[in-house]
Amino acid sequence: MVGGHGGRRAGAGRPRLPGWRDEIARLHKAIAEQSARLAVQREAVAEQRREIAEQRATLELLRQTRRDAFEHAPLILKRLTEIERVLRVNDHDLHRPPRASRRRPLGL
Repeated sequence: MVGGHGGRRAGAGRPRLPGWRDEIARLHKAIAEQSARLAVQREAVAEQRREIAEQRATLELLRQTRRDAFEHAPLILKRLTEIERVLRVNDHDLHRPPRASRRRPLGL
């Protein structure tokens, strides 16, 4: 006899499993719901990663700005004191326009 599900007599053969199709459908639905939840969680994580990357970029820009300010502040103060000295000492030379050079691009 082939198949094993039935026989010549009533009740013969392997007993059938009741409701296995319902069980598979229930498992399939549960897997689909879990997959949808995971997709939403993945999108949320991706959004958080994008926000963190933007915050890191902003932080790095602020750090660079602060570094630039600390590097340039002494140079600017030095240049201002030089200009004040020139203005105090050479008050009569103000009519002459300043000459630009590679060292002093503004000419003062």
